Amino acid sequence: QAYNCSHYLLHLNLLCLMRPETLFLLGVWAIYVILEIYQKKFFMKQGEKPSDAPVEIITAIILLFFMQPFVVASGYALTSQLFPQAQDMIADWHVLAIFGLLLIFDDLTQYWWHRTVHNVPFLYHLHRPHHEAEYLSVRIVYRNNPLYYLFMPSLWLSGSLLYLGSGWVYVVYICMKMTVIYGAHSDIRWDKNLYKIKWLSPLMWIVERTISTPATHFAHHGKYKTDPNTNYKGNYGNFLFFWDVLFGTAVITRDYPKEFGVENLNEASFGYQVFWPLIQETRNNNNFLCYFFLREKTMHFKIITLTLFLAFSSNYIVADEWPEKECNKLSGYVGLLSAASAGSLEEATEAKKDENEDLANEKFMAAHMLSEQAANFSKVYSTFCD
Repeated sequence: QAYNCSHYLLHLNLLCLMRPETLFLLGVWAIYVILEIYQKKFFMKQGEKPSDAPVEIITAIILLFFMQPFVVASGYALTSQLFPQAQDMIADWHVLAIFGLLLIFDDLTQYWWHRTVHNVPFLYHLHRPHHEAEYLSVRIVYRNNPLYYLFMPSLWLSGSLLYLGSGWVYVVYICMKMTVIYGAHSDIRWDKNLYKIKWLSPLMWIVERTISTPATHFAHHGKYKTDPNTNYKGNYGNFLFFWDVLFGTAVITRDYPKEFGVENLNEASFGYQVFWPLIQETRNNNNFLCYFFLREKTMHFKIITLTLFLAFSSNYIVADEWPEKECNKLSGYVGLLSAASAGSLEEATEAKKDENEDLANEKFMAAHMLSEQAANFSKVYSTFCD
């Protein structure tokens, strides 16, 4: 007998807190929390920012008690309206067949959704909160913009499969999946000591190519491209890491990045992380604003023009892979900033020769600011375009 779906669609739904699968997942999560409290400073992570804990609490509440139940239930309801005759159609199928369907329509589609949001600048706003944390922990498992889950195809398809009769197999599947995901995010690094046991090496070779582990998933959260243990443009797997192996996005080093976070992007505000697009990202333009205090009119014109010109491209600095057109455009901006910096430095030298100290200082400040921006854009280019 298949479960009647909408009553248990989410393991932490308020309506089913006492269900066995919910208690199981709460127990697994609690174990990692306790271990992190005693070993990894759960409440005070290295690099933690004031907005981190509020973002994690609010996004988890919205997801677990509102967004995920709504989306899965909607998928169930939509399927019941479109294909009413299909109810419990797969209920009598073999367990492995149903499990296989869940792997394909839930986990594989989540792999492609995850990969897509990393490569489509507009969609990356939805996932950036997850990478904004400069640490790994079970705290960040549900840290995403709520709309990330509203548009996640795997949740809608999970609802459909529940209507078709996946029933208790779905319960077992989601318990296994979330256990792996909790372990892959926790900085307990359960795989670290296992790698040190030589006779386990063949087994770990299979494990790390099958499911997500701390080593493989931490690589996805690495901050710097130059870190050999960072693979920000890969290691997208959630439950199965096999999808990365299959589609060529896997990097396995059996080690961990030195730092975590998002390279070359300013700190994101609480409002942006939780409520985008209602609250847009506020970018740090302090360097540009400094120019407006320079007294020479021609310098005002230069800086205003540059600011407006560069503003047209600022929204693209949000994903980890750009099309060639945008990379060429960014390269042009670097050249423009460098040329402007050189021009201002030359004018500063001339002003110095004329013993006009005030003007020389202003020109030198402008040259410094422009060269700094050119360097920042060069780093972005090397990260996203090389």
